[in-house]
Amino acid sequence: MIKKKTWARIKNKLLIGVAILPLLISSCTQHQHIQTDLYFGLSTKTDEITPDQWNSFKTQTLDEALSGYTQVDAQGYWQSASGEKYRENSKLIIYIHEDSSAEFNKLDSIIHIYKTQFNQESVLEVHHKIIRDYSE
Repeated sequence: MIKKKTWARIKNKLLIGVAILPLLISSCTQHQHIQTDLYFGLSTKTDEITPDQWNSFKTQTLDEALSGYTQVDAQGYWQSASGEKYRENSKLIIYIHEDSSAEFNKLDSIIHIYKTQFNQESVLEVHHKIIRDYSE
């Protein structure tokens, strides 16, 4: 059995917790950030995208559109619906940004430019919600 004094202290702590919960939630959502990973394959149906072609795309498109990013060299593997297996060199671009339609529109534009310029079927786009942001 819980004593009256103990129950009163627990009740007060619960009430304080409930009172500050909206403040905690709003402070967490005010600066919501997303990590977007873009996987750019470097093979076309007939050829490979050269380092000079990639660097030109990077300079003219990525550097102009994004405020900063990380580039990682990668090797991708995938299997088509018909069962054919493919391996190709890839570039992974990691971009941290605000959760806003303007940022997602920039990403859509980048993907469209790459697919058009290099005759690509797709660019893999993965989004992760950032739990903690130490930028402040």
